[in-house]
Amino acid sequence: GLPTATLNNHNILWETSSPSTILRYLTIMKTTTRIRGERTDCISTGRQQSGYGSFSAGRQHMSWVECHRRSEHLAAEAESAIRLGERSRGIALYAQAAEAEVQGLSELDSSKTRTLGISTVSAVSLWYKAQNYEQAEAVAYHWLDTGRLPEFAEGQLKILLQSIWSEAIRKRAGINI
Repeated sequence: GLPTATLNNHNILWETSSPSTILRYLTIMKTTTRIRGERTDCISTGRQQSGYGSFSAGRQHMSWVECHRRSEHLAAEAESAIRLGERSRGIALYAQAAEAEVQGLSELDSSKTRTLGISTVSAVSLWYKAQNYEQAEAVAYHWLDTGRLPEFAEGQLKILLQSIWSEAIRKRAGINI
């Protein structure tokens, strides 16, 4: 089944319905809300961005398009930061981009399977670039387990999982390439 969400201390906590998912929860930090006229981001970076989410019945709703655009913007900033030698800033921006992409997945129309596949691969890739291999693996396993992804996305996620495992092994061994 689809994951369920609850709002807890400005985090959306996703509970998977599958026992085979390695990590049971995915957390998306600092969601967009519009409460008392305040304007914040899909994923907060300390700057105001265009677009508002709507907050209703204790759950954040923001369109897939808004979250995806936010993710693309943050990923472009991350690439620029890394090119400028600001590695730690770039990694942090990749993590924020991944969070935005994961949030967008929750808002995507379930009939858009190709978009779901592309966005899932994007989210896993962004977590990988953020060097958060546990989150990358968790997102990949969760969406592979749903059976809703197109074949191309399943194949790409399996390749990404192999890269994630290799990086995790290198990291544990203290090998930096």
